[in-house]
Amino acid sequence: MNTIKYLICAYTALCLAVSSCASINIDDVTGIELKDVAVQVDYTSARVSGYFKDISKIDMITDIQIKYGISYDSINQVVSAKYDGPNGFSADIRSLEDGCQYFYRVDIIVGKTTLVGEILNFVTFPIGPIDLDLPSGKRWASHNVGAENPTASGEYYAWGEIEEKNNYNWKTYNFCVDGSFSKLTKYVTEEHRSYFGSPDNMVELLPEDDVAYMRLGEGWSIPTYKDWMELIDNSLISSVTINGIKGVKISSLSDRHNFKKFIFLPSQGGLYKDTSLNYDTYAYYWTSTLSKFSYEAVNIYVDALNSLNYSSNFR
Repeated sequence: MNTIKYLICAYTALCLAVSSCASINIDDVTGIELKDVAVQVDYTSARVSGYFKDISKIDMITDIQIKYGISYDSINQVVSAKYDGPNGFSADIRSLEDGCQYFYRVDIIVGKTTLVGEILNFVTFPIGPIDLDLPSGKRWASHNVGAENPTASGEYYAWGEIEEKNNYNWKTYNFCVDGSFSKLTKYVTEEHRSYFGSPDNMVELLPEDDVAYMRLGEGWSIPTYKDWMELIDNSLISSVTINGIKGVKISSLSDRHNFKKFIFLPSQGGLYKDTSLNYDTYAYYWTSTLSKFSYEAVNIYVDALNSLNYSSNFR
């Protein structure tokens, strides 16, 4: 988020470059100042919003314009903002290219005078599947199952189940009897036959139990443990906040400046029984791989420091 103080520029002089405008302490001229200027991005659109620090100055304003373009020197497209609430404004920018960096500024029109804003930037999300230049050639989805965009949490599932539910525990789990993890009916190894049920020695989810395959179709699957390790070992991983959501950005290691080659893992917590866990701090992602013990599966998690780790959790 940004607080912006303006340079003043006369429209009649067609002065668009900050360097060619007279630099004036705006508080001495109009007192107009913005705060919390932010942008919410999607695949092909963005919403720019902010607030006026002093609501009494709004009556002076003729128009609020968001000017944007694909380079710092070509901010030549314009959309007018609308007022949101007593002192806020927002503008929707549409028909953008996915996976592309844009530069923008917020200009305030006061009569025949333009108050030119600071130039900021944003990056739209690339539309999946995303090629991250991995050795296997596998591509990754651009968002979670059930999510509309990369910063949304999507849907929560028990391991091997393909439907959401209100309560996540052994009593509601599809693959056990009498609500006991010692009576598993599927995905049991020979090693644990006397403890957890009859063995079938299946350690990877079948397509029928893979929600990604069942929801998205042929070619899609929940990543295996090996898939996750390949991603972690062959990508650039950084901690970021996008659209106000903390998470991890994973970019192609060989083409890190290509904005069409990254995915975002939002920190949106998990569910245990009917309670959210570590929302906005951690994120938990299933692999399709059974753990050492048959009542657990391997999961990848984003911790409070926004780093990627793996562990085993109850299914």
